[in-house]
Amino acid sequence: TLGVHGGYTQKDVMETARCLTGWTVRSNEWFRNGAVEFEEKNHDDGEKVVLGETIPVGLGRKDLDRVLEIISLHPATAEFLATKLCRRFISDDPPQSAIEITQQAFLSSGGDIPSTLRALFHTEEFKEARGQKLKRPFRYIVSALRATGTKTMAEQSLWDYLVRMGQAPFQFPTPDGYPDAAEPWLGTLFWRWKFAVALCRNGIEGTEIQREELKKACQTEEGLMAHFLGRLPNEVEKETFNSSEEGMALMLASPAFQRC
Repeated sequence: TLGVHGGYTQKDVMETARCLTGWTVRSNEWFRNGAVEFEEKNHDDGEKVVLGETIPVGLGRKDLDRVLEIISLHPATAEFLATKLCRRFISDDPPQSAIEITQQAFLSSGGDIPSTLRALFHTEEFKEARGQKLKRPFRYIVSALRATGTKTMAEQSLWDYLVRMGQAPFQFPTPDGYPDAAEPWLGTLFWRWKFAVALCRNGIEGTEIQREELKKACQTEEGLMAHFLGRLPNEVEKETFNSSEEGMALMLASPAFQRC
């Protein structure tokens, strides 16, 4: 929440842990459904100091609400969140000007996410951001299925491709989640190309592209290219895609389609 260098100390970690005492997973059921409960007798009800803010004696379960309030409205949280949002929506190395606008919107709105995103989306940096982000594998596969109008029941086959591309859902070993930058994904581009070819050949079991319907909807070859590229093709792209039997797969494998 605050980031690795967010200005907190080991003492802040320990004081926050005291605020969490008494909270546990509900255990009086036949199975665990993720529900939690507060056990007053196990709570440390003394005074705590978190990030310079005093939490008085006797708040009980409200200690958790107070510590969340302190952390969520801390300037380091605003900067950390603003940086991650700008990295997601603008570029891998977002400009500081956009980060500052987003950070200020978060703080001035009391942490309201819609207001924060609205400020980000109105920046000039966001308006000029098209094509700067490489799609992560999950987004790449989903966008390819949508762009081709594919009908699929191939859960396992698509899962296998995600594994090979390096983004099996819910499998990342550390809590920071899958990287949101291009470099870590460049080593698995081969499997993106393999997926594009297999998809366009209807070579994925349980998956079918309505190729002729797609071409008819786009009306022309140039219209088909614009559909996949998000813009009109240049002369090199026209020649490349028109001269290959795997033209549609090449479009899905192209840098223009793999970026957003």
